[in-house]
Formats: sequence, C-alpha cells, structure tokens
Amino acid sequence: MTVTVLTRRGKGDGRRSPSTSCKSRTTLKQSTASTQKSEITICLSLRYHSTETALVKVANDILLNKNSNRVTLLVVLDLGAAFDTVDHAILLKRSTTDFGIGGKALEWFLSYLSGRSGQRVLFEGATSDSFDLRFGVPQGSCLGPLLFVVYASKLFDIVQDHLPNAHCFADDTQLYLSFDPNGPMDQAMALEAMERCISDLRKWMYRDKPKINDDKTECLVIGSRQQLLKIDHCYVRVGTIDIKPVKVARNLGAYFDPHFSMSTHISMSCSAAFFWLHNIKRISQFLPRDKLEMVLHAFVTSRIDYCNGLLYGIPDCEIAKLQRVQNAAARMLMSTSFPGSLFSASIVVGGREERPGERGWLTSCKKYDHITPVLINLHWLPVRYRINFKILLLTFKALYGMAPSYISDLIYTKTNTRYLLRSNEGVLLKHPSGKMKKSFGDRSFSVAAPTLWNALPVSLRSIKCISTFKSNLKNYLYKLAFNIS
Repeated sequence: MTVTVLTRRGKGDGRRSPSTSCKSRTTLKQSTASTQKSEITICLSLRYHSTETALVKVANDILLNKNSNRVTLLVVLDLGAAFDTVDHAILLKRSTTDFGIGGKALEWFLSYLSGRSGQRVLFEGATSDSFDLRFGVPQGSCLGPLLFVVYASKLFDIVQDHLPNAHCFADDTQLYLSFDPNGPMDQAMALEAMERCISDLRKWMYRDKPKINDDKTECLVIGSRQQLLKIDHCYVRVGTIDIKPVKVARNLGAYFDPHFSMSTHISMSCSAAFFWLHNIKRISQFLPRDKLEMVLHAFVTSRIDYCNGLLYGIPDCEIAKLQRVQNAAARMLMSTSFPGSLFSASIVVGGREERPGERGWLTSCKKYDHITPVLINLHWLPVRYRINFKILLLTFKALYGMAPSYISDLIYTKTNTRYLLRSNEGVLLKHPSGKMKKSFGDRSFSVAAPTLWNALPVSLRSIKCISTFKSNLKNYLYKLAFNIS
C-alpha cells in the first residue's frame, strides 16, 4: 500500500509548493525535538512532485491493470473549500502530537496563522467590520499547502486502512482499485471496500471540519470494451447519493474516459488551444515576434504539452489533432511582420536562402503551405517527439533522484549484463516481465521509459547533468524528426 501526498503549486508563486509523502510523514512522526529542524528541511526539499508525476503513476497502474485483464474503479473526491476550512487549533495540535513539531517551529506556525484580519463582507454597498480569521490557511503562499497536508494527514491514514492505492494532491484525492470483471464477488468486494473508505473519510471530516463535495465527486470504471461488457451495474454510494460511473472524469486537469484512450483529453485541449489562438490572432499584429512567441507558448503550446507523457502509444489520428494546433501556432508566429522580428535576417528553406520580401518568404506563409520548413526554422519539435521528450526527461530525473520515489520505482536499471561491451556503456533499463499488449501495457510509463531510453545513443545515456541532457536530447530528437544529419 502506497499513499502519496502531493501539494498544489501556490497561486502567485513561481516556485513549486512544498510537498511530502507517506515516507517523509512517517519520518516526521518519529522525530524528536533535537531532530525537528533536519526532518522539516527534508520535508521541504521534496520539490519534484507535480500533477503530471501524479497522473503518470495513476495512468501507469490503470494501463497495467488493463493489460492484466482487470478493471479499475476510480473515484475522484472533491473537498469543498478545503484550504478555507482548516481549524487552527486542530492544525497546531496535530502538528505536535502526530509530527512532533514544537518549540520555535510551533511558535512560527502560530505566529503565521494568528492575527490575520482585514476580512470584510460587502453586501449591497454596505461593508461589515473586519474580523480575525480563525479558520483557513493562506492560499498562494509557500507554507499554506504544507500546513494543509499536516492538517489532512488523518485522511491518508484512513485510506491506508482500506485501499491498496490512492493519490492525494492537495485537496484532490484519487482513490482507485482493480477487480476481475469475470468475478461478481470480486466486484462486490471492491465496491464495498471503496464505500467503507469513503464512509470513514466522511466521519473524520465531520469531526475536523473538511467536507466532501458530493455533487463534484466522480466515479469512473476503466477497462477495455470487452472487460466493461462483463461487469454488472456499478455505482458507489457517497453519503446519501449514489455516484454512477461517468463517461468522462476530470482528474487534475486531465480527462479520463472509460477506455483510457485519452481522446476526450485531446479534444478538450485542442478546443481550448484554438480558442486562445483565435484571441491571440486579434492582437498578433501589435506584438513583436519574440513577445508573440512567448504568448503562444504560455496559452497554446503549454496546453498540448500538459500531461503529454500519458499520450505515448496512442493512434496517429489523435496525435494529428494536437499537431494541427501546433501548426496553426507556428503559422501565426511566422506570418507576423511586426518590426523587430526574430527572423529579420535571411533563413534557409530547403537548402535555399530566402530574405524578407522575396517570394516564398515564410512571413507570408499561408494556411495550406507545408509546415515542415516553418517548424525547422522555429526549432519546434513535432508533437510525437514532444511526447518522447517529456517521457525521456522524466526518466532521466527518476534515474538521478530528481523525481518522486513512486516514479523511480517504476523503472529498473540493468546491472548484471552477461557481456560488458564498450557499446553498452551508459545506463540501460530493464523491460518489465510479462507480455505487454498493444495499446494497454505498451502505453504505460514502465514500458515506454525503457523502450525510449535504451534507444538513445550512448553519448546521451552517459550524461549526468540535467541541463546538458535537455539540450542534447532536444537536438537529437530535432535531427531525428526532420531527418537532419
């Protein structure tokens, strides 16, 4: 049983919020007053967690369950106003009793939470007197998410007692387990375990103030078409409400469908990206090219890059949808003729040098012009290679201690090679044992990571500096994508 606890990026802060895991939380519980400072430092240093790493782990488990002919029951819980309902007295007491925090550290927390005033209620033009806040932790701060994790630590203990797998990211909780679709008793036991867990969570929340938003809680049954046809009517009771399986569940910004095809996620991402492209186009003529590129990366390409590590192995027709978004963004950027553009000098297209004003100059590229010269000159990787880049970068981080432990545990290095040849120098990864079915296990991170990593040249696999690896990896994929020697 592994419960992983993550925290959300704070609003208004460019850094990642502090995060902790079940392991570090247990360590803090065992700490004494003499070791509080070092243990808290360890907790604050776990900065490699993100929504993407959480989704990669959950997706990996779901795909391996499908590969083993098992169906996954996923319940996404939503806590209503979670950060605003934190009771200060309960938080400080739990910090002392469960985590051993005392002395100056506890006084620091108390000073941070107390004396917060200035909150007022405005109604029909009338303003109330300001009052002190006795509940809630400041959102957007570095310390706020950490305090919420300490406050909600009881939630993780309850989940451990009932379910084999769960992922918690701040106030977003993912509960999931698998069962055999051919066994009605197995399905009934899975539903009973899930309902007991949710029932105990509700009892704890009734005592400690948090509240499950029943209306936003979603249940999803994931499996292949053949697997889903074999199961009976499946629903989970949350309080007095029967949560029926939905067709699409939104989970940490990604959209999961019953077959885990990610087609809905791609459609939603493309729709949002084209919406922003339409709005950016209206102001593109007023922006220099470098500023326009910055805006496109912020609002468009970031959407097709988010959670693209989950898109490995999906059909080309789905990747083509994302590629059309990238092509549209590239054409918009290259059609901008604002003074001071990045490409005011000549460029090389198809081995021929072209200058501004000449026929065929890329700033006049149209909708149906070939996109490859545009992508080459922008040095943008196609979507398929952006997916590979994301997976390989996460693999590198997992190998060198820059990724959460639940990601590092998914890959294994080859240590006992029968023949040690010079060509085999550099880190190699082992493929997981067992048969991996196409579009099932083949899509999981534990399979994609060794497949892509072992295909890299030795010079890349031998790099240990992340900045050097990112630069060389992009250049390698760039040459591979456009067949550049």
